[in-house]
Amino acid sequence: FHPDLNREKVTHVIQKGKNMEIDSYSGFQDNNHFVKTGLEDYLKYHDIQLVEIVGLALDYCVKFTAIDAFNAGFITCLHFNGTKAVNVKPDSAKNTIYDLVEKGITILA
Repeated sequence: FHPDLNREKVTHVIQKGKNMEIDSYSGFQDNNHFVKTGLEDYLKYHDIQLVEIVGLALDYCVKFTAIDAFNAGFITCLHFNGTKAVNVKPDSAKNTIYDLVEKGITILA
């Protein structure tokens, strides 16, 4: 964490991407769906039903975190103004939004 980040109210940290052999785009699990991060269990233990998602990058980590949150049964909202796509492929951001809406994920401007 950046040294200027105020962490006084941080009670728990979920880490992803700890295995250098396997990518982990989602905040919930690695790309092979073998290793969970503990985020789903943490949210359910605390009776959290709504997951609001922001961050980088829309077309990778944000996308797969949103999908996994939705598939785990959480009401899932993506804040469009709180994310940005890498856009390696043309229209990647637009296609990602279409994919998420098609799955039932709410997009907020």
